[in-house]
Amino acid sequence: MSRPERAQTCWVLLGAGGHARSVADVLDRLGDRVTAVAGAPGEAREGWGPEVRQLDGDDQAVAYAASTGARVAGAFGANRSRVRATSRAMAAVSCPPVLALTATIARSSRIGEGTVVLEHGHVGPQSRLGRAVIVNTAAVVEHDVVVGDGVHVAPGAVVLGGASVGDLTLVGSGARVLPGVRVGAGCVVAAGAVVIRDVPDGHRVAGVPARSIDDHDDEQDEQTEEQQ
Repeated sequence: MSRPERAQTCWVLLGAGGHARSVADVLDRLGDRVTAVAGAPGEAREGWGPEVRQLDGDDQAVAYAASTGARVAGAFGANRSRVRATSRAMAAVSCPPVLALTATIARSSRIGEGTVVLEHGHVGPQSRLGRAVIVNTAAVVEHDVVVGDGVHVAPGAVVLGGASVGDLTLVGSGARVLPGVRVGAGCVVAAGAVVIRDVPDGHRVAGVPARSIDDHDDEQDEQTEEQQ
């Protein structure tokens, strides 16, 4: 997927925390400008200058983007929150992928709306990424990989050729998914795990080689996603 020539674009970020600041940094390096961010009540919003409007809630943010012609990026680290917010925004405004200048993106790859590839991320030939995916800093999605909606491939994680990752799954920092392995939807691959065999939907795995662990907790998964 090649990057088109672009003039400066204004963006509204859904999210105002750490991941949103990472997305804003990518946009700044691209020559774009963040004009507003939207965070949940009580969310820490430090680090945004006076030129960035701080909005309360996704609906207000989407309305502001629609009125100003800005694009919208889902910038929540938590998978479910990001997919929900991005899906609602897509009905009203433009949510194109955000691709860092230092990322390497194969021309034959397909990248869905609302997806973000951060600095030094890699997306290989014939790979397909769904909507609202995060390929985080220095993460690798190799050739012929299929990544579902709302997946987070955390910093330094690698999904190798021909593997697949289902919707809303977290592949933790430094984890490896080996070639041809299928990781199901709603899974958590713990940081540093090496996945050598298929993982059923909804399972949590850890270790080398990765094995199922039985402390699955949806609320904890959301917190873990934010920390990655």
